[in-house]
Amino acid sequence: DLAGVGVAFKVATALLEEIPGDFLDLVAIGTVADLVSLTDENRALVKLGLDGIHQSQRIGLQKLFNITKNPLENCSEETIGFSIAPRLNAIGRLGDASNGVELLTTFDEEAALKLAVFVQEKNEERQEIVEKMFAEALSLLESLPTRQVNVLAKEGWHEGVLGIVASRLVKETGKPTLIFTIDAEKKMAKGSGRSVAALDLYEALNVRRELFLNFGGHHMAAGMTLSSENLEELAEYLDEYILAKKIDLTKGNEIKISRELKIPQITIPFIEAIRQMAPFGTDNMTPVFLIKGAEVREPKQIGGNQKHLKFQMVAKAAQLDCVAFNCGSDHGELLGENEVEVVGRLSVNEWNGSKKPQVLVSDFKVTGFQLFDIRGNHQKDFLFHAKGTLFVVFQKQHLSLLKKFSEIESCLMSTIDEIPSDKKQSIRQLVLVDCPENLEDIKFLLQKIPVDRLYLWCASPEECYLSGMPSHKQFSELFLFIKKHRKVDVRYKYREISRFLKVSDQIFIFMAHVFEDLDFVQIQDGVMDLSDDLEKKALETSRVYQQRLQQIEVEKFLLYSDIPALKQWMIQ
Repeated sequence: DLAGVGVAFKVATALLEEIPGDFLDLVAIGTVADLVSLTDENRALVKLGLDGIHQSQRIGLQKLFNITKNPLENCSEETIGFSIAPRLNAIGRLGDASNGVELLTTFDEEAALKLAVFVQEKNEERQEIVEKMFAEALSLLESLPTRQVNVLAKEGWHEGVLGIVASRLVKETGKPTLIFTIDAEKKMAKGSGRSVAALDLYEALNVRRELFLNFGGHHMAAGMTLSSENLEELAEYLDEYILAKKIDLTKGNEIKISRELKIPQITIPFIEAIRQMAPFGTDNMTPVFLIKGAEVREPKQIGGNQKHLKFQMVAKAAQLDCVAFNCGSDHGELLGENEVEVVGRLSVNEWNGSKKPQVLVSDFKVTGFQLFDIRGNHQKDFLFHAKGTLFVVFQKQHLSLLKKFSEIESCLMSTIDEIPSDKKQSIRQLVLVDCPENLEDIKFLLQKIPVDRLYLWCASPEECYLSGMPSHKQFSELFLFIKKHRKVDVRYKYREISRFLKVSDQIFIFMAHVFEDLDFVQIQDGVMDLSDDLEKKALETSRVYQQRLQQIEVEKFLLYSDIPALKQWMIQ
């Protein structure tokens, strides 16, 4: 189980006939970077190597740690795995790795600084390439037919980062992914694959080994070269293989939980006791704990491009900070007073000389009914790409609101009275597009389609609550206007009339409908005139008038109540 650096260390020990302790820092870096089993001798090598790094006199290492803002004396296996190793790997991925060797062996301080800067620049270049390729891969994926395994290929993709991009696509889509760069001149495709626990990638590809010129790998990853003409056949074969073997790819990767903890149990001494089992890694994984029965507080997006998520778990008087890397897009899931279950690793957050326990979140689950506030102009902040989303329109005249979502094929769109009965079982979440005329419509909907996730859009193009009801004086002024002018052109002149009466266009149209409902006026071909047989009636007896009063109350409740109150009402 030794890494290559471990073998080199053994050879050096044999040649020198003594243990070259000065090299243990390099052994630790290489062993962690190579993801070999961190048990037995490997664990000892890394533990001793970390002690060496803490007091290392290696100039290049000191400069690299300074540039990455990692204190040398606090270096852990995580520092190597997430900060140092990726930078050293970036040099070889994008060019000649010998600069890394020189950095780690030089005695020249000026050369060490120059090389450390070079390594940092190469890593930033690698990150830019990965981001660009990842975006291109996602775009390409949308144009391809849906498959069990993502198989993507393009000319010009950098072969040094194919594995990194494949890993990100697995996380993004939940599917095994093979990603290739194509050499058009040679008609060759060179690629890297990453899998999920349910699929042994090596076993699946080994069945059709004849498709490849070069091929190797293991359960979770593989590298390969083949003719670009065989890519489609490879993609079709993998679909057939998964279906034939009845492999379920929907569950995602399993997280093994060490035990459940309560928030008060998570203390600095407890975390430091766990660290005695470090260094953690392959076959000696960092313990993952489950914490539940707490409410979410202060969820916020942090980091560059708001990629990460930070929130607090609160149970009675106890609270715990949580950080979820690359989960910034899930910010909306935690809005509202919801209970949450979290699984993750424990760590100590040190800032300004103070220490606090925190959880580095691997996954989280919001329990119970979730109500998402997308009132106003907040629809753009949410992505409704989940299958089983039903957009419900209560008033048919508002169907045009759904135009902006017409390209979302996985979503259903319906009016309240036309929900297809054969689709009810597949509906997982509801979006209330507009305000109903009666709150009973929402009760009817939630009883008909019980869901745990509901998005409250509740658009109101008429803005009845904001516009309010016209006064009796305004109704009188309109009546006198019609009586004086007779045969009023309300089709083409309604805006001029509204301005004259000093009311909005919508209020004028509403008042005209009230008069028509009470038989005060007749409207034919866009011309409004007083009725021949006028009968005195109270405005309040109009059905149209009462409907607006009711609409005002509905909008007041749905648009201006706070989310906790609305959530409680919907749960009841």
